Amino acid sequence: MPRTEETTENQPTPHVHFPLEAMVSSTLFIDHNLRIEWVKTKKSDRLSNAISDEWQDDPLGTVFDILLRASLKELVFNWQPLFTFVYRFLQKTTSKEIFNRLAPTLSTGIKEITPKIISGQIRQGQIDSAPIRLEDEDGQMQDRRIYGLVLSEGTLFILNKDRQASRKTGADRHDRQPASDDDTGKIPFSVLSARLDDSRGIVDTMLPEAYYQLMTRIWDECDGILASYAGRRAKRSGIEVQYIISQQGETDPAYDAICCAIELKKKMREIEATLKSEKGWFSRIRLNIGISSGRDHVEESDPTAGMAFILPGGAADQANYLSAISSLGSIWITKSAFSHIASHLTKRITFGIYHNQKLIPRIFAKISDLRHSNSTSFPEKGMRSMAVTRIISLRNA
Repeated sequence: MPRTEETTENQPTPHVHFPLEAMVSSTLFIDHNLRIEWVKTKKSDRLSNAISDEWQDDPLGTVFDILLRASLKELVFNWQPLFTFVYRFLQKTTSKEIFNRLAPTLSTGIKEITPKIISGQIRQGQIDSAPIRLEDEDGQMQDRRIYGLVLSEGTLFILNKDRQASRKTGADRHDRQPASDDDTGKIPFSVLSARLDDSRGIVDTMLPEAYYQLMTRIWDECDGILASYAGRRAKRSGIEVQYIISQQGETDPAYDAICCAIELKKKMREIEATLKSEKGWFSRIRLNIGISSGRDHVEESDPTAGMAFILPGGAADQANYLSAISSLGSIWITKSAFSHIASHLTKRITFGIYHNQKLIPRIFAKISDLRHSNSTSFPEKGMRSMAVTRIISLRNA
């Protein structure tokens, strides 16, 4: 029988116990101070294992500190619904004073998630769920659902198969098109960040007017190349510029970003050769490039209005950080972005990691394991666990 509003408000909270050993799914328990108390992992679940690893590295951080780590974003193709669900659920169920003090302040409105109440047995706001999509080690999508449950000791999050999605036929599901309502209107995109290599050395050898003319020429050439791949300038600041490349047709935008990066390298060599022949130029003109990707609502009027550009550690921050730690005109891309490229296209790409001046092809490495990664400040510290690789060359079809 449906309950009245009065009985709904007056019904006591059920008193239940959840022994850790009884958990058969990946489970995360958050205390009243938004900190993780324990994690139940499953060997086949990369997300729970990544959360556990990050928690071991930073046991005093809040759950949001952990979720904002780049290593987690690489595992969740539509990472925003996962973060949104946890953020909104804890905002509703945590004391206002604690949440305002410990949770990150976001400068964008996060879409509300409609509660999914189970049989009306627990009052509204105490149990909810949301679909998310993970990637297995082969890059295949997995439909999952995260559940939130409020207990007297804290909040329990459980990750399990999304049985509603698993009932769909194969024709209704596509690896590149998540079927949840949370993805309505979202499109895949990549962010390319380009930064002038050895800018200080170049500035010191030129008059301000000449340097301004050079940078104007460089960014104009970049705008033209990116426009040929439907890329739009997102922002520009001094020696660095960022572009957003939305999906066009069947080609993944990460592959388009790699093509752009290769063309940018060629164009810089042309500019350098012209300066040497006309003005006796002796410095190198190179762009250090970082590529990341995501899936979001991309505004036509303001491409930087999406979550990827606003949230700390989002696709824009990742690409920017990769261009900052790159040198000598190298191109770096996140594993998350690279893994969405079709296999017949990855065969055209030479990529890998240099070790002892020798290229080890077709592998990735954590930023923290790279010799040039020595920054520990925020937000870079949270990105040091991100897996990346270096793009060496691209073979035409």
